[in-house]
Amino acid sequence: MSSKESLRRRVIKFLRARPGATPREIADALGVSLNLVRAVLMRLREEGIVVRGDKGYYARVTPTKYDVGTEEVFEESKVSTGKVITPVPHEYIEEVNNLKSMVSNLAKELNDLKNQVKEVREAVSAFEGVISKLRKSLNELESSVRALKYDVNSLKKLMGSVKRKEVVRKEGGGEVLDKFILKIKEEGVMSVNDALKLLDKPIDYYVNSGKVVVISSLVVDAEFFDNFVSKFPLNISELGKLSSKERMLLEEMVRAGYAYLYGGKEYRVIK
Repeated sequence: MSSKESLRRRVIKFLRARPGATPREIADALGVSLNLVRAVLMRLREEGIVVRGDKGYYARVTPTKYDVGTEEVFEESKVSTGKVITPVPHEYIEEVNNLKSMVSNLAKELNDLKNQVKEVREAVSAFEGVISKLRKSLNELESSVRALKYDVNSLKKLMGSVKRKEVVRKEGGGEVLDKFILKIKEEGVMSVNDALKLLDKPIDYYVNSGKVVVISSLVVDAEFFDNFVSKFPLNISELGKLSSKERMLLEEMVRAGYAYLYGGKEYRVIK
């Protein structure tokens, strides 16, 4: 083993025992020249074995290939685990403590976040339970609505049958259907020209008997007309809900002066 290599080991050993030592302190402690110590330190820095700090030099914490088999370098720094422990430089202690504090805070925040996630999952689970119950109730409601629609349709058919019987006129002991009344009951609204093709009596007869209402060029079933007028005042936002026959009747009523648009917001009937 050369004297130069032996000095390398002695310098490394000294820095592990006295981190932050200056070249002068190393030279005095080892009894060698200052220039020789500086040359060794320069080479060790190039090889990454030591680093230079603000106050002096420090040996690396992690062993390098130059440490292998160098028992005297580690003799005083070994612990029971067999790992090399190098004291932390004084100027880094505060930074290390800050990092430890940051890690501790992050761990606490992570734990809080886990608790929040757990609470959110529990809330979502409870919400899903409510949604499931609502869906079940909705399905039951839809079934009830379908049954109700069926009943309504059946009732409409029954009422239609009754109305047809009401418009039967007895002549000479026989029963003759009034085609015009049947048609106006079915359509609700028709043009005067179409009505004239079906009439077997003057239109005034049906008007005076309260069966129809004539609005300009339209003939309207009296019941249909009464139901429609009951919707007034009619907000313009509700026009989309009207049937095509109702919209036709509204336009004709406005044109004939039976209704008017008030304030640009709703239609009113002139009584």
